[in-house]
Amino acid sequence: MSDKAPFWQRIVVKVGFWALGKAAAKASAMDPVIKQEVSNWPEGFRITLSVLPSGPSASWQKQGERLRYLGAGTSVQPDLKVDIKSLKAAVRMILAQLGIARAYAYRRIAIEGNTVDAMVLTRILDRVEAYLFPRFLSKNILKQVPRFGLREYWYNLLIYLGLLLP
Repeated sequence: MSDKAPFWQRIVVKVGFWALGKAAAKASAMDPVIKQEVSNWPEGFRITLSVLPSGPSASWQKQGERLRYLGAGTSVQPDLKVDIKSLKAAVRMILAQLGIARAYAYRRIAIEGNTVDAMVLTRILDRVEAYLFPRFLSKNILKQVPRFGLREYWYNLLIYLGLLLP
């Protein structure tokens, strides 16, 4: 991480990764679409999302049919590692200015692991972002904003409460 990067950018990414990590874990316990995606991975499958060269990170592990948020920076080698190539790109992603698919297309993201697993993660994170961001922001970063019914709005409320409460 460059010393020239403003301090606030690192804070924004840390808080954003924390929220994304907890929200993905909570959503994977409730949302049947995300559960189906997670079920494709073997038990104990580990994922790390990080900012290069030594920025903030978030890690998950598959447990049963859901993801468990491991927090920032784990020492265990992940099965899938997704690296955002700069702090600036990570900030744009956290602030809903750059979607995951577009970041891949612009080569702002590097993957270590199976490409199919990375696409599964992309679909999961797209769905989680649909829960986290209001529709007017989601439509700018997602290829297609999922249609939410009453059940999904209930999940949305539970995800937000999960971020606020321990």
